[in-house]
Amino acid sequence: MLLSVGLTVPAQAQLAKQKDLSMEDIQVEINRLAEAGDDESKAQMAKEAAAFAKTNNEQYRMLAASIYRFLGDTDEAQKVNDGILKKFPRGIKARSDEMGAIFSNKESSALEKQAAYEAWLKKFPSDRFADDQQTAYTQAASSLGRELINEGHTDKLQALIAGVPAAEGVNYSLISTLSSALISKKQYKEALPLLEPAFSQAKNEEEKLAIHRNIISQYANSLISGGEPEKGLEIIEELMAESPAAGASAANILAMSNGYAQMGRTFDAFHILENYLLTRAVNSQMFGAMEQLYQKLNNGKGDFASYKEGLDQRVLKGLKERHKASMVKNEAPTFSLRNMKGELVSLEDMRGKIVVLDFWATWCGPCIVSFPGMQMAVNRYENDPDVEFLFIDTWQNEENYVELVTNFIAENQYTFHVLYDEMKERDKATVTAYGVRGIPTKVFIDKDGFIRFQSAGGSADNENVLTEVVAKIELIRELQGE
Repeated sequence: MLLSVGLTVPAQAQLAKQKDLSMEDIQVEINRLAEAGDDESKAQMAKEAAAFAKTNNEQYRMLAASIYRFLGDTDEAQKVNDGILKKFPRGIKARSDEMGAIFSNKESSALEKQAAYEAWLKKFPSDRFADDQQTAYTQAASSLGRELINEGHTDKLQALIAGVPAAEGVNYSLISTLSSALISKKQYKEALPLLEPAFSQAKNEEEKLAIHRNIISQYANSLISGGEPEKGLEIIEELMAESPAAGASAANILAMSNGYAQMGRTFDAFHILENYLLTRAVNSQMFGAMEQLYQKLNNGKGDFASYKEGLDQRVLKGLKERHKASMVKNEAPTFSLRNMKGELVSLEDMRGKIVVLDFWATWCGPCIVSFPGMQMAVNRYENDPDVEFLFIDTWQNEENYVELVTNFIAENQYTFHVLYDEMKERDKATVTAYGVRGIPTKVFIDKDGFIRFQSAGGSADNENVLTEVVAKIELIRELQGE
C-alpha cells in the first residue's frame, strides 16, 4: 500500500458514511485513488484528507497528513502534524519524533542514548499503546543495541532485550538484529547467550517461520565460529533436512564449510562451496573461502586463478540453464523518455540491441544496494554495441527529483544512462506500461523487441548481480543466434 498507518478501527472520514467500513477498506480505496493519479482522484483524496484531519483520533489525522504529503501539499501536511503534536503530546507521533531525536544525535554516546531511551520508556510506556503500535519499542531497542555493541557495552544487551514487550514471549526480531550485529563483528561468544534461549523456543515451534529459521541459523553459525563445529553442524543439518531451501542458505553453507575445515575435512569444506556456486547462486564471499581451501588442498601450489576461470564458465552455463526455464516472450511496450542531457531516448530506436531496463528511485534501498553490481555489468558491456542499459528513474514524489538524481549519480560516480519516467500521471508512466509492482525491477528485451525476462528485487552481492545479468544477456544472445 502507498499509504498505511496500521489502523484497524472504524473511521469518521467521508468514506465512513458506509456502515462498518474498516480502516483497511479505507486504505484500499485511498490506494486505488493514488494509483489512478488523475485530477478527479486527487481531488477526492484531498476531500478525504480534510475530513480525517478534523477528527479527534490521532491515527486518522496521521493518515490525513500522509495523504497530503502524497499529494505534494507539504504545508497542509505540516499543519496537520503540528495539530497532532499539540493535541496528543504523548501520542504515537510524539513518541516517534522523540525516539528519532534520541538516535539521530551523533554527538551523544551509547550510554547517554541509553539514559535518554529509559526516560523515553517512562514517558511513553508500552501498555498505553495498542498491540499494532508496539513495533516502535523493538525499533528503539534495536537502535540502542547497535550503539551499545559498537561501543563495547555488550554486557547490557540481555537487560535491554528483557525490557521490550514480545507477544511470543521471545522477541525474535530484536534478538536476531542484535545477534547479526555481533556476528558481523565476529563476537560469536557474545551472541550465544542472546541466541540460546531464543533457539530453544524456535526449534520447538510447530510452524517454523522465516524468523525462527533465522534464529536457528544464527545460533548454529555462532557455535561453529565460536569453536563448537560439531554441535553447530548438527543443528544446520537438521534444519536442512526439515527445510532444504531455508537450510541451504549462503550463510549456512559458509558456516558448514567453516565447520568442516575446523574438523580437518578440507575437501568436504571445499566441495560444499563449489556445489553451491554451481547449483544455486554466485556468492563473492565463497570465492575467498574457496581460495584458502584450494591452496590447502594443493599444498600452497595451486593455480586458483585458472581454476576460478573454469569455474566461472561452469557457473555461467548452469545459470543459463536455470534461467532458460523462466523465459517469457511478450512484446515490450514502446516508450520515449528524456535522459539526463535532455535528449529524447526511444526504445524503438534500439531495435537490434539487447536492452536491459532497471526501474529505480533514489529512495529505494534495494535499488541502491544492487547498483555497484549493476555498474560492474555496465562496465562488462561498455564496448559491446549489441547491449544497452537504461536506468529508468520512476515513482519520485519530490518536485526536485531531477536534481536529486543528478546529485546521486554524480556522488556515486555511476556511468548509468538514466531516463526520467512520467512522475505525475501514473497511468502514462512507463513503469505502469510494464506492469511493475515493486522496484527495483529489471527487464531484459531481446533484439526483436520482446521481453524475455522481468523480475523484481535487488542484492548487495555484486558478483551475484553481475553474474545473473550476464547469464540472461548471453542466453538471449545465444537463442537469437540459433
